Amino acid sequence: MFKVAAIFVIKSGLYSLASPEQVKQEEERRKDNASSAIIKQTKKRSSGFSQKVWIEGKIYNSLSEAARAKNVSISAISKSLKKNRKGYIKLDD
Repeated sequence: MFKVAAIFVIKSGLYSLASPEQVKQEEERRKDNASSAIIKQTKKRSSGFSQKVWIEGKIYNSLSEAARAKNVSISAISKSLKKNRKGYIKLDD
């Protein structure tokens, strides 16, 4: 009886069913690295610096802080700032 491979391998951005040898290699890699998944590194979208903003009379230290307080997405805050929506202002340090 043979073992059915249930792990998928990424090849050139496409997914394919892993061969038994690939399954064995992946199991060994995970044991060696104490890792449970393949992590694809991505580029950071922001510079890493928080941006102070003034929204409807309150100052927030970052877009994410403002988004959490307003219960909206960061992109919604960012778009409002880019469109110069009334009550949304970027603060320079």
